[in-house]
Amino acid sequence: MTRPTAPQDIILMRRERVASLRARGLSQREIQKALSKPVHEGGMVNQHTGKPFDLAQINRDLKVLEAEWRKRTAETLDDHKARQLAELFELKRFAWAQKSGMLIAKALELDIKLMGTGVERLEHTGRDGGPIEHRDVSEMTNDELAAIITGKP
Repeated sequence: MTRPTAPQDIILMRRERVASLRARGLSQREIQKALSKPVHEGGMVNQHTGKPFDLAQINRDLKVLEAEWRKRTAETLDDHKARQLAELFELKRFAWAQKSGMLIAKALELDIKLMGTGVERLEHTGRDGGPIEHRDVSEMTNDELAAIITGKP
């Protein structure tokens, strides 16, 4: 594989490496140290100086990368959901074309989760999981009513 020589290609290649190292949790100093390794060990050198990139360059790269990441995450939930629905539609078409009951069921399950159309069954119980106690409020004392309101027995 040939090494990029155009300045923009070198910048993109360096930022790709910086992004990869940052995604692994490395600090700016650790990224600079990793890029300072010999080229055959994954390092990179500044084409103009022949020396490793300094910490200031790593910082500038991270600022650019973080701005790009913020821009990508600014995608609205509706756009994301629309794309997921399109992908899910393709998955369902494929599942039906394959006549695979298991794939169809999985696709429908994903559809239900994504759209929130599943029906949850709620069971209500009384204190400590026991039966719900029914009492006529008019027959209760003020202390009993206060205990219900405050949640303290």
